[in-house]
Amino acid sequence: PVSFGLPAMSVLVYMRRHNIPRTNDHYAQVYFPAAHAARMDIIEQLEEWKRSEGFEMTDDEANLRVLALGLSNNYSNATKAFDALKTRKATLTIDSFNGLIGGCIKMQNLTG
Repeated sequence: PVSFGLPAMSVLVYMRRHNIPRTNDHYAQVYFPAAHAARMDIIEQLEEWKRSEGFEMTDDEANLRVLALGLSNNYSNATKAFDALKTRKATLTIDSFNGLIGGCIKMQNLTG
């Protein structure tokens, strides 16, 4: 479906189809709920669109990416994304830590 289950995504798709100018704020309106829903398909689509339009990933989005990766059980990539945040000296937020902590808790439950 066009919206991927998120109304904000429908608005963004409409804007893209009708060549309505977009800003990082428009993308952020989709990025936040997509990350909290662990919708990596949406996150990856947003990142592709942003790159094609010349936008850089913001620190907030990079932190939300770590959260989404952790929530979607992709712990290895969550750790790599977190390390990339630290390397670029980005401001770390509760979202990235929650992504890592959630992954650690799930891994502990799996390994006993």
